[in-house]
Amino acid sequence: MNVFHRIVQLALLPRTMLQERRQRLGKIAMLEQLHRMIRIAERFPRHYDPNQAAVLRVLRALESGGGHVGLESFFDLWSGFSRDLLSSPLWLDLLFPERCGDDPKLLDQARKAISGRNLPTGPSRVSVEFDDWVRRQADPLDPNGVLNQLLSELESADPATGNPFRFLSKFYFFRDVSFGYFVAPELKMAQEEFFLQCHLQRHNWKLSYASDYPYQGMSKLGICGIKPTEQRLANYEISEYLRPTDRVLDIGTNNGCFALAVSEHVAHVDAVEFNPFLIAAAHVAARQLKVRNVSFMVGDFVEYVPTTRYDAVFSLANHCTIDGNLSMDFEEYVAKCFAMIVPEGYLFFESHNVFGPGKGDPGDDGDLDAKFDIVERYFEVVKAKMTRCYVPAFDIDKLFVVLRRRKAHHDGAIRTFSLSESRQRYAY
Repeated sequence: MNVFHRIVQLALLPRTMLQERRQRLGKIAMLEQLHRMIRIAERFPRHYDPNQAAVLRVLRALESGGGHVGLESFFDLWSGFSRDLLSSPLWLDLLFPERCGDDPKLLDQARKAISGRNLPTGPSRVSVEFDDWVRRQADPLDPNGVLNQLLSELESADPATGNPFRFLSKFYFFRDVSFGYFVAPELKMAQEEFFLQCHLQRHNWKLSYASDYPYQGMSKLGICGIKPTEQRLANYEISEYLRPTDRVLDIGTNNGCFALAVSEHVAHVDAVEFNPFLIAAAHVAARQLKVRNVSFMVGDFVEYVPTTRYDAVFSLANHCTIDGNLSMDFEEYVAKCFAMIVPEGYLFFESHNVFGPGKGDPGDDGDLDAKFDIVERYFEVVKAKMTRCYVPAFDIDKLFVVLRRRKAHHDGAIRTFSLSESRQRYAY
């Protein structure tokens, strides 16, 4: 070996050593990212949730799947996952709201970067600079990168402190997009279309629920939801009251997942909702699931005029609304439901907070005895039971009541319902 080659070798040695050291650190960091993903997927377990089980199964298989081979497979998935989370305006807005709030130009830069990546003359300067920002913020070796900060928050933050709405919104958005990337990539496009409406709602609608995370979820769509629809419907135990020939109404259908699940058991569902962004999400879900027997309508239930009487009506925490969008009193609401239902048809009623003080504030159903003095003039109580909430530090246990329509209004009916007794009755 001549002197020149020796000098070159010595000059290159420190750089090689640095590269090897970074590679070793990178592998350690990637393994830690995988462990963090597993810890996040394990948090707030829902034993009935097939999607949560599927994410954990895939991540644990990567963790134990042949050491280097498993880690390389995770790295391939993680690279696209982390890049998309930080470069998409949609995910930036939904997963990093504090960062977007601190830097109002960030979403605009992400949009400009997308449009500037495929210019005939090459990527724009904005695209190059933004892509460099994405690489730095996704670096697993940088504890101050926004992605590492998000993972730390999701794996250990207590939702009971601070803003639980904001935390749980990020947590479940992250869990859903993880399912789309690591388990069911065929759902990614539908998820993005659905969550786009959450993004639009955030910037164009006041008083949305759950910090814009879907209130209703559906495992077929890869969406957990604050209330997982399949389990919610099973917990209500109402299949015996629904027939394949029934036509039903879902008042305040939200994003339509519950109406779509009910549609499997009946002939047709009419679903009305005041929020246009939720109805747009419902249409995305219906297309993805190829459901054709649900009619989604943007409208105010106060003004809604049906073309037929229904065999059953779902009133799931809609007899008053937290956002104040229902402009009728409780008896007007009950009477309108009565008028819409065929004699001896059913009203499925879900409460708001039955543990409230009962002073008449929005969402306070501590006065349900007084309310049922009214209800039982129109309906007979078939059964009532408490249903447990699904999300920590956010939701509350709800009372679910099956009501059968009287053949005629009975002004002298005596209430049989007892709130104090019903609050003790949990069926599972």
